[in-house]
Amino acid sequence: MKNQIENRFAKSSLISIILTAIATSVHHYYEIGFFVLILIAIFIVLPSLLMFWFKNTGKKIYLWIYGFLSIWLVFAFGFIDGLWNHTLKNLGSGINSLVMSFHGSVHSIGASIVETDLAGNYIYQGTGMLTFIAAIFAAYYGYRFIKEENRMKSITN
Repeated sequence: MKNQIENRFAKSSLISIILTAIATSVHHYYEIGFFVLILIAIFIVLPSLLMFWFKNTGKKIYLWIYGFLSIWLVFAFGFIDGLWNHTLKNLGSGINSLVMSFHGSVHSIGASIVETDLAGNYIYQGTGMLTFIAAIFAAYYGYRFIKEENRMKSITN
């Protein structure tokens, strides 16, 4: 059963998932090297195939798996890794360093954290933060995609 009506958020959801996966793949390349190909297969190739299969068959199992992968990517990589491990920790280290510098402590704990974490690898930290930003869009468009699917289902029934 092929879907007759095109969901206007399907493409945006898939694109935002792929962009989030690209950011986290570049980011995790620094940690796991070429094993990042597993991430690429799971979060870029598989969602693309699932969206294709769902559009062509209308089977909800493909939509459920797509949704599960999206939630996993958004929360595990976007919010836990991107927001917590890279955005908030770096922001906290930067604020700590700034506050300590006002007290005349040039060699504070905060300054050493900033030197090792932030200045050590800007691409690594930047792609961690970028993963969080992309995950916000992925969460929004994923939600809109599922909501629109449910709305379209209620119209056709």
